Amino acid sequence: MRKKSKCIVRLFLCVELCCSCWAPAVFASYSTFYDVRNSKEMQLNVADALLGFRPQANIVTRVIKRADNGEILFSAVYSIDSFNRRAIPAENNAMRNSSMIFFGCSLMFGEGVNDNETFPYYLAQLMPGYMPYNYGYLGYGPQAMLAKLQNGDVFREVKEKHAMGFYLFIDNHVNRAIGSLQIAGNWGHDMPYYAIDENNRLVRRGSFYSGRHFSTMFYQWLMQNELLKRWINGRDFPPITDSHVLFTCRIIEESRNEFKKQFNSDDFYVILYSRSASAYASSMMRYFTEKGIKCLDYHNVDEFLKEGFSFKHEGHPTPIAFKFLANMVARDIKLEEYSRHQ
Repeated sequence: MRKKSKCIVRLFLCVELCCSCWAPAVFASYSTFYDVRNSKEMQLNVADALLGFRPQANIVTRVIKRADNGEILFSAVYSIDSFNRRAIPAENNAMRNSSMIFFGCSLMFGEGVNDNETFPYYLAQLMPGYMPYNYGYLGYGPQAMLAKLQNGDVFREVKEKHAMGFYLFIDNHVNRAIGSLQIAGNWGHDMPYYAIDENNRLVRRGSFYSGRHFSTMFYQWLMQNELLKRWINGRDFPPITDSHVLFTCRIIEESRNEFKKQFNSDDFYVILYSRSASAYASSMMRYFTEKGIKCLDYHNVDEFLKEGFSFKHEGHPTPIAFKFLANMVARDIKLEEYSRHQ
């Protein structure tokens, strides 16, 4: 045991030495952006036992994101309801007898845009019979959706039980599902940790920090050391393999199954968004087809690459992109429903 510990210490020292030698070459190209969150009430992000973190309930906060030179990249107001969801202004609520439930990360949440500029808002405008509920949040992966559904919160909090579900996928959700270096070593260490047990069942084993404590601590050590962090320079570990992608698909499948069981609905859609979901699109589509999971594949839609569809130097979609996406989704759902009834 002592011999093993000495080897680990030597490894750490070697890595430190390499970083000291190589870091100066990396520093010159290293750049970052940062968020400034201003709220008269309280901070936006708070700890959560189920999900690791969540938005604070019942607040309205302005979010300003700046480049490192001070340039404002976006400025938006976020409203969070009593169930920690992004508020969605909806008209003619008496007509909305069904529900649309949205899951995902900052793209589904609507980072950088106001409450009436998110994808769920625009889709609700096009589908006036559905009340929208946005459970997406900054940094979430597919396991947040599964944990929330398994906990039963979504079913309890949504009034209209005839439901349609949407999960917006980007490639980095695979890294979040497995708790990679850049995720578990940074802000995601308390996110839900799922694994496949000896009976091939997908089970939750706490968080990345509690369920695989030592590897997560090692990741944190790497990311908290400034020299090591700059040497890593955004690279991630482990390299994503087919098994990681299939594991992510398994989490999405289990989420679909929970949604179907609770809401008695087959209307659960995975959205592959733009080039952000291009690396694993073909293998995911094969899996979803085999498992009967509905998928709206937009990873090759060139319009999302146009100027004005994402924030300059930042990358998140703009209101123009969200409105365009909503129109495509509404169109394709209506076509799918039409062909189903023929």
